[in-house]
Amino acid sequence: MDENIDFLLLVLQQWRRPDVEPAIRRAMACYRDLQQPAPTPGWALQYTPDFKPAWGRTYEPAAVSPHVTAVAVERMLDFYRLTGDRSFLARLDEALDWLVQVEAPATAHHEGRNHFRFVEPGTNRFIAVHRRGSNAQNGEYYVDYDMTGQRGEKHIDLPRLRRRVELVAALAPEEAVRQSALMGRGPSLLPDYVITRPQGGSDLNVTVSRPEMTPVTLMIERLNAEGYWPMELRTTSHPYRGDGPAEPPPGFVDRGQVGDAWDTSPFTEASGPMGISTGAYINNMARLIAQVREAKST
Repeated sequence: MDENIDFLLLVLQQWRRPDVEPAIRRAMACYRDLQQPAPTPGWALQYTPDFKPAWGRTYEPAAVSPHVTAVAVERMLDFYRLTGDRSFLARLDEALDWLVQVEAPATAHHEGRNHFRFVEPGTNRFIAVHRRGSNAQNGEYYVDYDMTGQRGEKHIDLPRLRRRVELVAALAPEEAVRQSALMGRGPSLLPDYVITRPQGGSDLNVTVSRPEMTPVTLMIERLNAEGYWPMELRTTSHPYRGDGPAEPPPGFVDRGQVGDAWDTSPFTEASGPMGISTGAYINNMARLIAQVREAKST
């Protein structure tokens, strides 16, 4: 939904297509109305047609999600800046107070991640997702309320989010829409580059290598003559071997990322061959682009 709204705004502005404006406004109103009622006034990952939290994949229970809620709060502020409609601000304090209420216990915080992923609608109980078995034939995901050993999965900067809500809410509607692309104002939405900051993405090598810690000067030195960054590829996967056994192999231990030899999920090893990580390449380029843009602006 986020990307569809942003794309239609781009179409409206760049192609001068006023016929897409009603769709943009309907989408923003839908986004606003997806906020759930108290006592869980947040947003979910996916919904039923009547706007109730719905199951997604087998490890995505029907739940209200703190990290989705934090993103939705930011979008409500964006929509107010586009429309001047204060209905987008009406329940944001409610959402912020809820995020404080459902922060994970301090003992479960992990590397700055201070929220669990799933909260049960109507009760605010944390939902834990587990799995058993070793492959698609004998395994399954299941959910319960046992949070033993569960660690925070998402980082939410609540003080920063609350400050932004206060700043934007203090704007009068006519001031809020001064740069509104929906109203034909403000700078171009078309970026000079699509990606200008490091992305998480789906390439596990990015997480393993932590490329954001590499100084820009060293990054340039590591760029080879062929135009890419050689990197140890520690992410791999098992080749497809057909259906797995009906029972886990003897002595099987769940490593978390992958099951047995019949599970084709990606996983990381202690070492691997040298090659090209597309995720690291994109992030390195993003950092170099950001450096050039910063230099041009000073």
